[in-house]
Amino acid sequence: MLENLISEAFSYSKSEEMSFSLWIVFKFCLTSMFGLIIYISHSIYLNTYLRNQNNLLTAIILPPIIFIITLAISTDLFLSLGMIGALSIVRYRTPVKSQYDLALLLSLICIGITIGVNIMLGTLTFVFLVVIAPLFYFLKKRLPNFVKPESGESDKVLLIITTNENLIRTSEILKEFGNILSIDNHKGNEGSVTNCCLEFKGMDDAIKAQHSLSKKINVISSNVGYQ
Repeated sequence: MLENLISEAFSYSKSEEMSFSLWIVFKFCLTSMFGLIIYISHSIYLNTYLRNQNNLLTAIILPPIIFIITLAISTDLFLSLGMIGALSIVRYRTPVKSQYDLALLLSLICIGITIGVNIMLGTLTFVFLVVIAPLFYFLKKRLPNFVKPESGESDKVLLIITTNENLIRTSEILKEFGNILSIDNHKGNEGSVTNCCLEFKGMDDAIKAQHSLSKKINVISSNVGYQ
């Protein structure tokens, strides 16, 4: 009888531990997915530069790291004090471009913490951060005079393309899309390379041209940004 009770208690604790471990793995993956979706949403509607490699990797890596830290220090007071002391000596030398970029980084940290503490609160935060991008985009469309560009930022948008296509053929194709500011050809490690810079009146036109050109010519790299 006693052996049966011990066996049942042991099997129960093992199954409970397995369920807890699976729940932790699920939360870990969820924070990473939430961070990526937030950056993709903002890159589609607001700032395309968020879709570069470093930004996307930051969105994937940072929330689960914060989640693990939250999980580790939540049950140990001495470890939490030690972690605060260790993090206080870390210096970030990379300058933050704007308050918007800083807010996004804080949002990723917030996702990691809230998912670790309360998954419903974390999900609510995630939904807000994803939805705010298209809402602000349509607000800019409906009220263009209400939302002003940042100081030093003009309405003109530049599309910079690097291709290994022939210079003459490339220039003929580019004339269909926008105002060509500059185009030059030089020898690279992989042969002849053509660099082009086009000017557009809005971000939407530049992004559409970027997608269309990628289908017509062999694009090595392309970047969109304000002049």
